[in-house]
Amino acid sequence: MPVVHTRYVTYTAAGRRRHPGSSAADITPPFDNTVSSSPYTDWAPPTANWTDGDGVSHSANFAFWSVTGGADGAFVSTNPALSVPVGDTPIGVTAWYLPTGGDGIGEPGTYIDAFDVDVGDFFDDDFVSVAPDTDLSFNANELGLVPTRAPEQITAFASIGPRLLQSWQLLVVSPPGADSVNGAVLSTATKSMAVAFAFYQRPRGGSSIPKLDGRVYEAGVRIIFGVTADGGGLTDKGPVPPWEPLVRELANAMALAYAGRQGGAETRLAVVSAAAKQLGATAAKLGRAMVEEAKLGL
Repeated sequence: MPVVHTRYVTYTAAGRRRHPGSSAADITPPFDNTVSSSPYTDWAPPTANWTDGDGVSHSANFAFWSVTGGADGAFVSTNPALSVPVGDTPIGVTAWYLPTGGDGIGEPGTYIDAFDVDVGDFFDDDFVSVAPDTDLSFNANELGLVPTRAPEQITAFASIGPRLLQSWQLLVVSPPGADSVNGAVLSTATKSMAVAFAFYQRPRGGSSIPKLDGRVYEAGVRIIFGVTADGGGLTDKGPVPPWEPLVRELANAMALAYAGRQGGAETRLAVVSAAAKQLGATAAKLGRAMVEEAKLGL
C-alpha cells in the first residue's frame, strides 16, 4: 500500500527568485498516511493561521496543491478539494499558501516565479521577457518582481530545458481583473498588484526536445562542444566563451521554432512567435554578458 507524504507550506521567496535554502516554510509538521483505496482525498482550508516557534502569529491564503507520484502523474490544482488517483508508488502532496500582510514592496508590482510540476517545487532558471520596458527583464528573472509604473507584458518562455510551459496562474490580483493572461503572456495594468506563477512540466511519454534538421544539429554540436570545453572547442569562428546556460536557452528557442513550423497555421504562428521572443530576450542577455566580459578583459 503506498504512502502519502503531506505538507502544508507557505511560499517564502516573494521578491527574490534565487531561493536560498528553500522556497517553502512548513505551516504544520509534515505527516504520512498509508492509503488502501483510490482516490486519495484531502482538503486545504482557504486560510491558515498559526504561531511560529518565536511566538509570532502568521496568516496565509491557499494558492494551489502540487502532487507527485499519483497514478496519473504529477499535477497541480487550485481547487482546495484534492483527489489523487492512487497507484503503486509513494505520493507527495503539498498545499501551497501565500502569506498575507507584510510591509509590501514599496511600489506597485507583480511578483512572478516558475514552478516545476514534476518536481513539486519552484526553480531558478530565467523564464520570462518583459516588454515594452525590456530593461525590466533582468530583475524579473533575478528578483521575481516586475514594477507596474506602466502597463507591461511578461512573456513566459515556451520551454526551459526539458520543461514545457503549461500555463500562467494569477493567484492574487488587485484591483480585481486588472491583470490578465493570454497564453504565454501575462499583461499587467498600471499600478496593479499581483502574484502569478508560471507552471512548467515535462511532456509525458517522450522528450520535449524536437529533432532538428542536419544543418541546425551540426551547428549546435559545434557551439555546445566549444562551451563544454570551456572556450577551447572546435568551432567555425574560434573558441566559444563558457556561457552555457544562455547557449542552452538559445538552442531551446531554435528547437521550438523548428518544431512549430511543422504545425498548422495558427499553431505555427503562436509557437514561432513565442520562440522569437525567447530568442530575442536570450540574445540580449548574451550580448550584455559578452560586453561585460570584454570590459573585464576575459
